Amino acid sequence: MITTEDAACPGRVDVGVSDHHLQCCEFSVTHVSPPSVPVCSRVWHHLDLELFRSLLSTSRLCQPDDWPADDVDMAALYDRILPIHHFVCRQRPSDPWFDKDCHASKHLTGRLERTYSAASRRATAAIKSTSSDATDAVAKADIAKEV
Repeated sequence: MITTEDAACPGRVDVGVSDHHLQCCEFSVTHVSPPSVPVCSRVWHHLDLELFRSLLSTSRLCQPDDWPADDVDMAALYDRILPIHHFVCRQRPSDPWFDKDCHASKHLTGRLERTYSAASRRATAAIKSTSSDATDAVAKADIAKEV
C-alpha cells in the first residue's frame, strides 16, 4: 500500500484473511539530486607531444638567461596547445557501506586478479613451449624406431 505523506502508517493491520496481516513501513521516496560542481580541466590525452616540444624549445622557458619569474609563459603555452575545458561534474554520494575496509578489499582483489592473470599467461606459455619440445621428442623417437 502506497500512501501520501500525510497518511499515518498503522504498523500491522489484520485484514481478516486467514493468518495474513498487512505490514506497513515508512520510507522517503523524495529524490535528492547531488550537488553540481563546475570543473576546469585540460584534456591531456589530446596533447601533441611533437608540437609541445617544438613550441617549448622555441619559448623563453628554454633560454636560461631569459627565464620568467612566474609560470605565465607555461600557462600560455598550454593554452595554445590544450585549451581549458569547462564542464559541470555531479558528485555521486558514496554508499554508506562502502568504507575503507571495502576499498582495501577491492584494491587487494584487483591486485590478486592481475597477479593471477600474469601467472596464468606465463604458465600457458611454458606449457606451450614444453608441449612443443615434447612433441619434437616424440617425433624424433618415432623416426628412430623406424630406422
